[in-house]
Amino acid sequence: MKRKRPSLRIAADRLLCRPGFGIPFFFAVLSAVFFLSFYGIGDTLSRFLESVLLRWGKLAAEAFLRLGASAFAVRFLIGGVYGGLASAVAFLPQTLVFFLLVRALEACGYLARASYVTDHFFRRFGLSGKAVIPLLLGYGCAVSSVCACAEGSSGDDAVIRALPFVPCNARLPVLLFLADAFFPESKVLFAVSFFALSLALIFLSLLLSPSGSKTPAREETLPPYRLPRGRELLREAADTSRGYLLRAGTAVGICCAVFSALAMLTPALTFTGDPSRSLLYRFAAWIAPVFRPLGFGCPEAAAALIFGFFAKENMIGIFQLTGDGLFSLFTPARAVSFTAFSMFYAPCASLLTAVARRSGITEAVKLFFRTLTIAYILSLILYTISHLLFLNC
Repeated sequence: MKRKRPSLRIAADRLLCRPGFGIPFFFAVLSAVFFLSFYGIGDTLSRFLESVLLRWGKLAAEAFLRLGASAFAVRFLIGGVYGGLASAVAFLPQTLVFFLLVRALEACGYLARASYVTDHFFRRFGLSGKAVIPLLLGYGCAVSSVCACAEGSSGDDAVIRALPFVPCNARLPVLLFLADAFFPESKVLFAVSFFALSLALIFLSLLLSPSGSKTPAREETLPPYRLPRGRELLREAADTSRGYLLRAGTAVGICCAVFSALAMLTPALTFTGDPSRSLLYRFAAWIAPVFRPLGFGCPEAAAALIFGFFAKENMIGIFQLTGDGLFSLFTPARAVSFTAFSMFYAPCASLLTAVARRSGITEAVKLFFRTLTIAYILSLILYTISHLLFLNC
């Protein structure tokens, strides 16, 4: 009697759920997603959008000047508010491509297989393979990851404590911007190095977090394979774009407006073209010495970090407003230290609010100070090592 051949789904599951093949395949898929999002099509679309936005900014500035607007008004509206917004919006294609690819992998049923095959690995941290899903969602937005975590689950509590080290769609543009600004010749290697560092911090955080053991997912509970529905993906992409643009239009826009105003006003509330006489410089100069051991104790860097707490995208707008003056102050060692602190210091206000709603204000405050301390120590270590590697630069 002829043996019945296994169905295509069973054959695929046997292959994808086998650790010897499934885990390397999972990392290959992740690598392809990151490449397409941040170096391939996503990077191409971002550069095109950036050139369009710059052209529009120049046309708007010329139009305002022809209408008789003052130089200060043009500097505030175009160089300040619009320039900061444009810098943040230019990274939308990269985050959107990443989001679409991850959602497509989830919709077709592959993420469930990735969860199954990584189950044994995550059990070493007291978690199940299901932890890979909120962690991957964290690359889109950490707030959605908190919402995906079950309330009262010790395993999900450990995931939440690791989320601040996941480079979300607000931190990723900051990393890409700094990589391009500090190390344009080796920006891909620089960005990948920080991705690897973030993974190390995520797993270290999971390892040190108390969590209960989980029952591994079973093969029969895996969803069927299916083609992602284009209409659903496009609807989710539109929602993501709307949310990103809404944040850019509100949080980033307001912060850029406040930053520009503070950078143009003196303590006597008179306009100035010299940033060193401005209100912002005075306030940031008071905080800057805290970062001196890390190598970037300048007011410009302190101001960017302050505004970045409210929304990480704000940092790009602030960098754009400070121009090349900020980056000229950085040596390679200082650049490495500043990037590390920018990537891993306190979570944004939205994530802390989500954690406070789920786990209480005390947990949110603990998360804030824990990440701030880790980022400070990590930056200090990296600055010391880089200082030696770059021949005391």
